[in-house]
Amino acid sequence: MLTVSYAGLTLPEGIVEARLRLAVWTGDSWMTLSGSFANPTDKLVRAPINLDYGPGVFAVFDPRGMGVSIEEGPSGSFAGDSLRVGVQVESDIQVESVIARMNDRAITLGRASQDSDWQWTGWIPLDGLPRGQYVVRATATRVDGLALTDTMVFLKDYPPVVTVSEPLAGATIGQTFRARATCADDDPAGCKSLEVWVHRAWGEAAVLLTTGTGSIDRELSLGGRVGTVVLTFIGTDQVGQRTWNAVTVNGQ
Repeated sequence: MLTVSYAGLTLPEGIVEARLRLAVWTGDSWMTLSGSFANPTDKLVRAPINLDYGPGVFAVFDPRGMGVSIEEGPSGSFAGDSLRVGVQVESDIQVESVIARMNDRAITLGRASQDSDWQWTGWIPLDGLPRGQYVVRATATRVDGLALTDTMVFLKDYPPVVTVSEPLAGATIGQTFRARATCADDDPAGCKSLEVWVHRAWGEAAVLLTTGTGSIDRELSLGGRVGTVVLTFIGTDQVGQRTWNAVTVNGQ
């Protein structure tokens, strides 16, 4: 926990002590520390600090009516070929720009709609980058020069690929049939699981027939189901991303 006292200091006019936060200088903007809070009674400002920051310049900081936060993308904290960055900016003064940076890549975000000054979005291309964890930084700059930054950690990780070899879609199969499928993933550990579920197309609750990891090649039973039947092969990778491959067949 980093604790800074401002006792004895004369604060600029208009500063609200309860709004004070601890911030670290990133080289181009102040980034408020997550979990920072002020205690006006004791004239202290505290924030839990990650030792990964190392030596740095810290300050008691008044955001002056501005806050910046990065939303999670449509797939949460995972991304494939590109990462959608959504940033919410709350400011009592006009925002001039919002820029997202990740490694050597930077994009200028656009407003989500013409009548929205607080929601900004854009896509960062991730092509050529290996699977792994990355940090994206979003910096909002106001017309008066004040700039604030927020960060988010995400994992570049493609969802698993499920390939069904047997039975083929539209095939007529007996009560006992052969199921052959594979699950591949970019994680060196491979898929966590590969499941086969069955249900009638008109809404019967699905029943788990079998489970494996990287592949399934075995005899299964329809359990008396006839007519149109849906076999759903579900692959799950090590971080919980899932891929569905549904095959509709005719059971007899």
